[in-house]
Amino acid sequence: MWGFQQHFQSSVQHQAERLFKAVDPEFEVKIFLLGIDRTQKPDNWPVCLEPEECGFDEKEFSSVHADTQHFLENDPERNVLTMEPSHSEAIQRRVLARAQRKAVFKVLNSKNSPSGSEFFFSGFMPVADYNVGVVMNVTQKHGVEHYRLPQVHAYRNFNVPASLIEAVARQFLMDCNSSLHVPQPEKVADLESASVDEILARAGVRLMEAPVYAGSGLEIHGLFKACEFISSLTYEKSVPTGEMIIARKGHSNVKATVTLEKPIDIDSYRAIRKLLEISSAGDAILTDGSAVTGFGRLVGQYKETDADLMVVRFLGHQKWELCHGKQILMRVLYGKPTLPLPPLNPFSYTADFERIFRGIPSSATQHLFALSDEACNQRHGTVLIITPEASAEAKRLATQGTRIVPIQLTRDILRSITAIDGAVMLDTNGVCHAIGVILDGEALDFGNPARGARYNSSLRYVAHMEKRRIPCAAIVVSEDGTAEWIPKLLPRVSITELKVKEEEADAILQLSVIPIRRSTELLSWLHDHRFYLPQLLCDKANKIEIKRIAVLQTKVRLIYFEYKQFTPNPNMSNDYLQS
Repeated sequence: MWGFQQHFQSSVQHQAERLFKAVDPEFEVKIFLLGIDRTQKPDNWPVCLEPEECGFDEKEFSSVHADTQHFLENDPERNVLTMEPSHSEAIQRRVLARAQRKAVFKVLNSKNSPSGSEFFFSGFMPVADYNVGVVMNVTQKHGVEHYRLPQVHAYRNFNVPASLIEAVARQFLMDCNSSLHVPQPEKVADLESASVDEILARAGVRLMEAPVYAGSGLEIHGLFKACEFISSLTYEKSVPTGEMIIARKGHSNVKATVTLEKPIDIDSYRAIRKLLEISSAGDAILTDGSAVTGFGRLVGQYKETDADLMVVRFLGHQKWELCHGKQILMRVLYGKPTLPLPPLNPFSYTADFERIFRGIPSSATQHLFALSDEACNQRHGTVLIITPEASAEAKRLATQGTRIVPIQLTRDILRSITAIDGAVMLDTNGVCHAIGVILDGEALDFGNPARGARYNSSLRYVAHMEKRRIPCAAIVVSEDGTAEWIPKLLPRVSITELKVKEEEADAILQLSVIPIRRSTELLSWLHDHRFYLPQLLCDKANKIEIKRIAVLQTKVRLIYFEYKQFTPNPNMSNDYLQS
């Protein structure tokens, strides 16, 4: 398609990974470029894919031309006439873009995608002889499907997203198109995209259009800014709490209790902040998304498939969330929209605890996770220390805490005992032996002074227990509601996958000429998994890199990445491998 297509694809891939890891660390992103020849020159390939190994075959997209014509002929706007030629041209461009997207998605949706996987497409931009678009596949590693609205009430031309993921994907793909929308797109090698935080903020603004359209409001773009500004204001030193119901006037599931004589515009932030103080003590603020009309409450059984009633919950200083029914669509912290992820990842928690505490029953792990999850609700932060030697440790640290008669912890009991300072000491069965424990341990070279006393004391204690060869984990909950456990283990890698990579290395080394793309893809994977590589695979990787660099150095004006020498990690063990 053009000389820098490989560089452009790599740039898009890299930035997409950074963006979606900020949305959900368990997201995996795959990017490929789709090019459809628009000149029909005999020497051109009708369809081009970059990279070729993208999960699709060029032939699968051979019907895009014909399908585009079919969708064009059946588009209700195809024959719309206007008095202004520029308007007619804009409509026709929109109709063509819609038909092209439908034709591409007809192919993308033919794949049997796993749960938690979704395709997105940028639309086409002309580059040299091709119409080029970016295809993005976003997959949640554990198959978790994040919530999306069952419908949106805006006219389809407005492209209002139904989820934060969709909003983020659209904003990112708009930047992809903008990078190619230049006088000489065939010279483009890198994606020119906004920062992660800027894209997330833009996505949040777009998602907040959905409740405004549902509420029949007129000021479409102001609700996100209003919620953000209101959440930043204090009232007589109190932080913002309370709710705002967004629905059309007369909604059957909203009962108005107090009606303002004159509605307050949504951009009257200070006036609405004052009303929010009333909401925090009783009924919610009522708005159609453009103006506040009074106070009210939810009544009856709301039909969530209608998607025409949403709630904004203010949770504190610059903390708020957009909710639909029992689901949270978006949580905004200090202007940054995020998904409502749990403080602790249950999949990683289970995998790590099964390795830290060998032979622990799954029921015990589930109980420990439930207790850890409850600890995350402690407003002032806390620490849980989990070890099979909890009883002995409670005796050893008796002068640094309060020993109790061993008791099986429940969520309710844990909620009470974490109200005081110090750690809670429990065994792997969830039995508590001491509370308010001041942890000991030796000074470490790898402490983090930016994290505070709670984190660093837990880090020292776990390291001290590891030195004594006693299995131990610490759950550290911060005052801001974030949580993590120590030690955080590297994930396991499949033995089969390592064997496949070694076989690929053998196949490449047997070739007379090193294939650049194929060898680069292998070395990129090996680079990302350096910790797991045995000596033999390191040796083969180094041989491939030497030969690859030799070939690259014969090329003119080529930018390439050089991998440092591969060596085995001394901390690697069979514990990091799985069948």
